[in-house]
Amino acid sequence: MPESFWQTPAGLRHVTPPGCQQPEGFDVYQELRELSGDHSVLEFGCGTGRLSPAFLPNRYLGVDVSPGAINEAQHGCPEHPYLLYRGGPLPRFDMVLAWTVLLHVHDDEIARTVQRLVKATRTQIVIGEIMGRSWRRLGDPPVFNREPLEYVALLEAAGMRGGIRQYAKPCVRYPNSHYTIIVGQK
Repeated sequence: MPESFWQTPAGLRHVTPPGCQQPEGFDVYQELRELSGDHSVLEFGCGTGRLSPAFLPNRYLGVDVSPGAINEAQHGCPEHPYLLYRGGPLPRFDMVLAWTVLLHVHDDEIARTVQRLVKATRTQIVIGEIMGRSWRRLGDPPVFNREPLEYVALLEAAGMRGGIRQYAKPCVRYPNSHYTIIVGQK
């Protein structure tokens, strides 16, 4: 899907469901705090900054392709830093987080995107989203959900050699679904 979609008002309204700060149905802040420990965190696809309160401002950077989302993030969480991402290399951080964002990356771009994320991390990558090709659809926006093993293969191909684990947590927003969380170690 073209990045230009996320730079429009239509794209912005899909960043976080209205009135739903934690649509996952579990305490995502606690989950992310446990995963990040004392690591510095680069959140790839930070949207409006809804996850940034899980991290210390001086150990966090949120990046996104949407100027509108970055503007909302800066106003909503002014103590956290955000950067408009225009492509290319990402700054290096201990942990790279891609939370409900890679499902919006077209199949033609996913390998290159995962390679960028692996290059940006010093220790680990965390990918979290509803996984499974049965969730794929065209529309507003199109989604390119993948199977967990596809992400594992992409991470390994990009150089993650320290082990990859995955686990699932029930998702209440979509019945009979789970958030799959994949953690890759360098």
